[in-house]
Amino acid sequence: MFNTLYSKLALALTIVLVLVGAVFGGFSWYIGKQHADLVVQTFNRDLAANLIRERKLIDNGELNEATLKETFDEYMAINPSIEIYLLNNTGQIVSHSAPPEKVVRKSVSLIPIREFLENREYKPILGDDPRNKERGKAFSVSPVNTSAGMYGYLYVVLRGEAYDSVARTLEQQYLVRLGLQVLSISLLVGLAAGLIILWRVTRRLRRLTLEINRFQPQNQLVPASKTPSQGDEVNRLSLAFEDMSNRIREQIRSLEENDRKRRDLVANISHDLRTPTAAILGYLETLKARAALASESELQDYVETALRNASRMSKMIEELFEVAKLEAGAAAPDLEPISIADLAQDIVHQQGVLAKQKKIALSMEAPADLPLVKADTGMIHRVLENLVTNAINHLGRAGEVVVRLERRADCINISVWDSGKCIPQSEVARLFDRFYQGGERDERELGAGLGLSIAHQMLALHHTSIEVRNGQSGGKAFTFKLPVVPSAVCDNSAG
Repeated sequence: MFNTLYSKLALALTIVLVLVGAVFGGFSWYIGKQHADLVVQTFNRDLAANLIRERKLIDNGELNEATLKETFDEYMAINPSIEIYLLNNTGQIVSHSAPPEKVVRKSVSLIPIREFLENREYKPILGDDPRNKERGKAFSVSPVNTSAGMYGYLYVVLRGEAYDSVARTLEQQYLVRLGLQVLSISLLVGLAAGLIILWRVTRRLRRLTLEINRFQPQNQLVPASKTPSQGDEVNRLSLAFEDMSNRIREQIRSLEENDRKRRDLVANISHDLRTPTAAILGYLETLKARAALASESELQDYVETALRNASRMSKMIEELFEVAKLEAGAAAPDLEPISIADLAQDIVHQQGVLAKQKKIALSMEAPADLPLVKADTGMIHRVLENLVTNAINHLGRAGEVVVRLERRADCINISVWDSGKCIPQSEVARLFDRFYQGGERDERELGAGLGLSIAHQMLALHHTSIEVRNGQSGGKAFTFKLPVVPSAVCDNSAG
């Protein structure tokens, strides 16, 4: 439920406002009570002294107990909110206006009484409540002096039990209800204002997260990872930013790698094109210089050699354009139902002349009932041509090359096997790199090293992969798979 930053902040704000409201309510109640005690005590500060003087409680230097009793009865009837107590000089309660069964104390502490008599500051001073041992009350007090000396104190509790009873009733019926209503309205208004502010604050985080997530599909150098939707806005923003940072680092590495490959490309092109260019120029210059002296067979040899090198250079340039087109994403496969058996047979027939010249047995093995596959005819033709040509060129003189087609569930397994040397494991990972040429220089036909790279990229456009496997008894096979029509789904793991 609280999986967003806004909901968490809203919950925290609600809790804080409730706590603040509770503390404010308690503090206001305490301050209100203190203020009420101060007002009533300040207003009635001289009440006890006035009672002694006006009611003539001291008559001829002696305490008039009859007048005292009469005063108790009258004030209980006229002003039941106050309670009057007569204390001796040690604080013992001698007489009082309250019902005897209600008085629970036998004495009153003299410390607040002396503080009251000595201190005229405006602050509430609470004394003992004879009717309650747990709380203090605002009071008025005055010494009672007789001819024999100080008799004690007239102690007046200003907000007695009757007052507390009425006050509690009013608080329950009106004051508390009104206070809670005001407090509730204040809290609701504060909560609404806080939620609006929090919404506006967190909106920027949500917008920033959306902007970062929107950045991902626009940059495809490195595949975007899925940013989890769990957690609040800060967590999602952190994950999105971390993902974007990782992708940017990967893109930088990819750009650096592409730049390195570009430099290697220029160097390799310069090197590989220099040889046929130099050969063509050399033989043409020789042909020009010795045209009148050379025999017809020598002239024919010069022309054939120059043409062979020109053909090789033309093939290299064609492959370079093909690689550039594939890497630029300009080549999209046109998928259609094709007969892979007929296509493989055409390649075997086409490369048969080259294989015979090298005394290599080139053949095809395929069942008679192979279904059609869904692929681009031109691209798969080029893939098979490159694989077969690569096998023949690296086999050397004599040997065997076999194109095998096998039905595997919803796919056709296509492999080009040759009986040549196995490929060292250290070279397998680099076979499909541009310009990489395995084996010794004198063991292969000179080429640009782009055939396998082109085949790998064309198969990637078909959403399938190519694998290299060395045979246990020698030889090696390049294998890939294509989906059978009408199925477009294939297990990409070759083999």
